[in-house]
Amino acid sequence: HTRYWRDWSSDVCSSDLQPPVSPRMTSELTTYSSKYFFSHELRSLSTPNWAHLIIVPHRLFGQWKQEIDQHSTLSYVPIETKRIMKGDTIANLIIQHRIVLTTDKCYKHVQSYTETHRIEWDQIMIDEASSIYFHSSDPPLRFQYLWLITNNWIPLIMKNPNVIKSNLFFLRDR
Repeated sequence: HTRYWRDWSSDVCSSDLQPPVSPRMTSELTTYSSKYFFSHELRSLSTPNWAHLIIVPHRLFGQWKQEIDQHSTLSYVPIETKRIMKGDTIANLIIQHRIVLTTDKCYKHVQSYTETHRIEWDQIMIDEASSIYFHSSDPPLRFQYLWLITNNWIPLIMKNPNVIKSNLFFLRDR
């Protein structure tokens, strides 16, 4: 076994072959978003006013509502537009039901509203996370746990989704 390793290593070291050059993979995450998603420090909720937030693409909001209604007994607060978030009524419903379903177009208004009413997010689930764009000027989401749900995770970590598939085989089954 040792002899084989020595022979192989000497052959490789004496060879003039250059290692294959792979395309440079860069992260699409900015300094802000990298810190936002990957340097999140766990914190305990400081208030009894907490809830879970589900953010879905606007086009899937109706489907999510239908699936929750048909296949579960969960009580939740659906917020599709910012018009319904006036006064304390929605805040009381959020605290009572503990689950909020909203869209990628409305989540920033929901976040501002809940901050005003001192409601914290325990868990945030983002459906189709690779297709939802979070702008750095949006109010930051404060949470204990973040779940990114997607069938296409490459855009979450790559700036250029046109990556040659064969270069990614080493990621499979890990």
